[in-house]
Amino acid sequence: MKHVWNSKWTFILAAVGSAAWLGNLWRFPFQVYDNGWAVFIVVYAILLFVIWLWLLFWEIAYWQRAQAPWPQAFAQKSKRLSWIWWAWALCCLAIVTYYSSVIGWSLDYLWYSLVGLFQWSLPRAGDATWFFYNSILQISESPSDSWGFSMPVLLAMIVAWVLIYLFTFKSATSVGKVVRVTATLPFVFLILLVVRAVTLPWASLWFDFLSQVDWSRIGDTTIWLAAAWQIFFSLSIWFGMMLTYGALKKDKSEVMWSAFIVLIWDTITSLLSSILVFGTLWFMATSKGVAVTEISTWGPWLAFITIPETIMQLPFAPGLFAVLFFATIFFLAIDSAMAMVETVVNPIKRMIKWLSIEYATLIVCVVLGLLSLFFARQNGLYLLDVVDHYINSVAVIVIAIFEILVFISAWKPLTQFMKNHSDKRATKLFPQRYFLVVWVLTVVFLTYTLIVSFKWWLLSYDTYDVQFLWNWLWVILVIFVLAITLNVILVQKTSETLD
Repeated sequence: MKHVWNSKWTFILAAVGSAAWLGNLWRFPFQVYDNGWAVFIVVYAILLFVIWLWLLFWEIAYWQRAQAPWPQAFAQKSKRLSWIWWAWALCCLAIVTYYSSVIGWSLDYLWYSLVGLFQWSLPRAGDATWFFYNSILQISESPSDSWGFSMPVLLAMIVAWVLIYLFTFKSATSVGKVVRVTATLPFVFLILLVVRAVTLPWASLWFDFLSQVDWSRIGDTTIWLAAAWQIFFSLSIWFGMMLTYGALKKDKSEVMWSAFIVLIWDTITSLLSSILVFGTLWFMATSKGVAVTEISTWGPWLAFITIPETIMQLPFAPGLFAVLFFATIFFLAIDSAMAMVETVVNPIKRMIKWLSIEYATLIVCVVLGLLSLFFARQNGLYLLDVVDHYINSVAVIVIAIFEILVFISAWKPLTQFMKNHSDKRATKLFPQRYFLVVWVLTVVFLTYTLIVSFKWWLLSYDTYDVQFLWNWLWVILVIFVLAITLNVILVQKTSETLD
């Protein structure tokens, strides 16, 4: 392959960039807060090293062994299985389209913060909620009101897609150069932000909640499910990114040590994010004289409302820390977007040999950029919430189950490959059959999660109008059918490529 990682550390940086995304920053701290604090971290660590580390080993190793991107790797088992790639590709396409809007928000905030830094004050200091909904999103009153575009979001998303193309147009060659900056700077910025957070007045009060582990909750299935689900998102397992990056590794590259570094780096990012979030929340709550429960939140609302409001109240250099924070969000988001684009581009290039990687990347970025315009409209936030739930709570789980069944059928040659491409000390930690047990347990976990998700949809969901949900479900199904049709057309091409 022409485009492969030029070193082990280039792969590690790229994999860290794809794994350490916004879920580490705005989802992990909330899960700690909402699931027993210290006991959640204990459960998280157990699952991380007993089960999920080995899933990460296997996912990278499968595609490194195949030395081919998704369709060819699955077709080596059976050409009918290449539909799994198209289903995964659809998920990545959907995720990166709305993910690009978050990149756009971060660019908007970064611009305003830079202007504020030069003026020695934050722009529009005041109501952070009003600023997010009205100045940035220009949000409509209801999901059904599309109205026009939010110009700040639209312009920032155009810039985001231009950057994504420039960062990925030569596949591993260009991505490898970019991640040296985008995967390391956010880590440095997080450390600087954490230092500032822990030195804020009253910021250390949250440490009291971690001083004791409530062992009575160690058997709480809700905590175990929440921890497993957080790791699922945090490591980007089954989102296709690790699969694609694994296929870009050289055949003789080692497997387990690189994957272990990725896992540790990703976990440290989550822990640093928690310290940053808790420090700022306790500072804000105490300064306002209210309980933390009144201001605690997660997701975009944490990153673009709660923390910016806290930054505005900082007694020293608020503009500087605003720049650091939104630059961190941008880097975390752009790395994951690059990985998702690669997930689609690389297999297409391998199947259509006459198409250069530059043109394949351009076509994919233009198409995805046009689709992402839906999320630049004034009802974009509503649409993002719905599509995100469809993809992450249903589609990803279903496809992951099928993928794992394929892995189970290949566990013997794959474990032998891992043994031959890893440090001997690492391979002695667990017997080969342990991997099989891990995958079977994971299928059970995902099936249970899928049942819980459907139960919640049927009995508890009340956020949006049912008609609005059904309209976008039909749109997603139509796109899925088109993707499967494309699979049927290209599967013969894939088979010829393998021959």
